[in-house]
Amino acid sequence: MGSTSDSTEDLLNYIDTLTTNNKEDGFRLCNISCDEVYHVIKNLRSDCSTGPNKIPAKYIKLVDNILAGPLTKIINSSIDLTMFPEAWKISRISPIPKNEIPMKDEDL
Repeated sequence: MGSTSDSTEDLLNYIDTLTTNNKEDGFRLCNISCDEVYHVIKNLRSDCSTGPNKIPAKYIKLVDNILAGPLTKIINSSIDLTMFPEAWKISRISPIPKNEIPMKDEDL
């Protein structure tokens, strides 16, 4: 795929050469270690907003050695079962305007 646009036929031929995404050839998540989870908790940014649980990172860091084991089991079980916990699908979105005077919808 060069800098010029390829024909549709060339693109379809290229797609046909790609491998299928199955468990033997495709993407797979690997289990993680307790040390990896501990390291991630230790390196959480304290200046970010909280998640749906409203627990600040500074408090999670205080109990990192207690949380790392159970979190590792939950994450590895999720990977093994190929299921993501429903509670982890909840997010809190807080839009932050990039300009000093945000525009209203009717101004767009």
